[in-house]
Amino acid sequence: MACGIYKIQSTIYPDRIYIGSSANIIYRWSKHKGFLRRNKHHSLILQHHVDKYGLDDLLFSVIAICEKEDLMPENGIIWIENCFIGAYRYGNSKKPYFNVSEIAGKGRLGIKHTEEARLKMKKPKGAMPDWHKKKISESLKGVNTWMKGRKLSEKTKQKISESEKGKKNHMFGKKMSEDSRKKMSDAKIGCKSWNKGRKTPEEVKRKQSEAKMGDKNARFGKHHSAETKRKIGDANRIKMKEYHQRQKSIA
Repeated sequence: MACGIYKIQSTIYPDRIYIGSSANIIYRWSKHKGFLRRNKHHSLILQHHVDKYGLDDLLFSVIAICEKEDLMPENGIIWIENCFIGAYRYGNSKKPYFNVSEIAGKGRLGIKHTEEARLKMKKPKGAMPDWHKKKISESLKGVNTWMKGRKLSEKTKQKISESEKGKKNHMFGKKMSEDSRKKMSDAKIGCKSWNKGRKTPEEVKRKQSEAKMGDKNARFGKHHSAETKRKIGDANRIKMKEYHQRQKSIA
C-alpha cells in the first residue's frame, strides 16, 4: 500500500501526463481504470484519449513515496503534489496535459466529517425516482424468463449432479460452528417472510401435488434403511426433549 505521487503517461504521446497523489496508490490506479472503462472519468481529456487510443496506451508509475501527513492539504494546497504538477506541465500551460486543475488541493485526506454531516449520510436518500425504476425494469426484462419453456437434458442434469457430489461440493466435510448458526438465526429474527400473508392459488396447489405423485416423487420406490430410521428417531427424540425443557423453563 504505497503512499505518494504517481504518474499516468501516454506511450504514443509521452508529453501527455497526469499527476496525482494517494495514500494507497495501487487502489487509486484501479479506480482510474474503472472510471475510464465506464466512461466516467473526471478528466474529459484523459477520457477522450483512452476512448481513441485505448487503456493499454497508458503507462502507470510511482514517482515519489511519502508519508500520509505530506498529502494533507495545507491552506487548501497539497504542496508536494503541486510541485510535481509544476514540474510536468504541458507546453505553455501551468499543468500536465491530462490534469484538470493547475493546483492540487482537492484531497480528502485528514478531513473529518461533523456529527451533523455523519447523521445526514446515514439517513436514507428517499424513494427511487420513477425514471430510474423504469430503467431498471427495462434492463431486467428477459433476465428471469430466458429459461422459461426450456428443459434441461438428462445429460446436463447428470453433469450438475456429479459436480456437486462428494469432495466437489464446497461444503464437503464442513460443519457450521455454533457461533455461525446463532448469527444466522439472529439475522432472521424479525425479518418478514416474502410469502407471509399470500395464498397459493388452487391451480398452483394442484400442479404442485401432481408433480410429486407416484414416480415423479424423488423418494418414489425408496425405503430408509434400519440404520437411517434409527438416526431419524434419535434426532426427533432429542428435539422433543429440548422442546419440553424449553417449555418447562418458560413455565
